[in-house]
Amino acid sequence: MTILTLGTRGDIQPFVALGVGLRRAGHAVTFATMPTFQRSV
Repeated sequence: MTILTLGTRGDIQPFVALGVGLRRAGHAVTFATMPTFQRSV
C-alpha cells in the first residue's frame, strides 16, 4: 500500500500514525511525500 500525502507536518503526521498501525497489522506500507519529511516517515 502506498500512502501519498503532501502539506505541512500537521497534515502528514496523521498519515504516519495510520501507516504505523497498518504495518503493525501486517501490511506493507510505503510513503510518498516531500523530501523534507523523509526522516519523519
